[in-house]
Amino acid sequence: MDYTTGSTPLGVAVGDFNNDGNLDLAVTNSASNTVSVLLGNGDGTFQAATSTNVPQNEGWQKIAVADFNGDHKLDVASGSSDALLLGNGDGTFQNPVQLANDNATTLAVGDFNDDGKLGQS
Repeated sequence: MDYTTGSTPLGVAVGDFNNDGNLDLAVTNSASNTVSVLLGNGDGTFQAATSTNVPQNEGWQKIAVADFNGDHKLDVASGSSDALLLGNGDGTFQNPVQLANDNATTLAVGDFNDDGKLGQS
């Protein structure tokens, strides 16, 4: 089965973005400057994509998923565009939050200082 996202999809990440116990997909779309979410139905199929606009989407090629702000909702972070989409818990996101601009080329998520909080590096 084929699923439609935005133009020129480049990156994909998996997570439960609407807290229903089913895995969902987040897809970066370089040419349309969006991140699309396809909510999983729990049977290997997905609902139609919903998209969030992001600035300078060439940096949204590499993404990672985690609960960065501790609200029990999955968020999406970008590597080289240094931005964060905070999740609303229903498969949608808030407006992008710009982070420090160091133009990272890779992205990793973890508790790097052992404080119980996830961060990106």
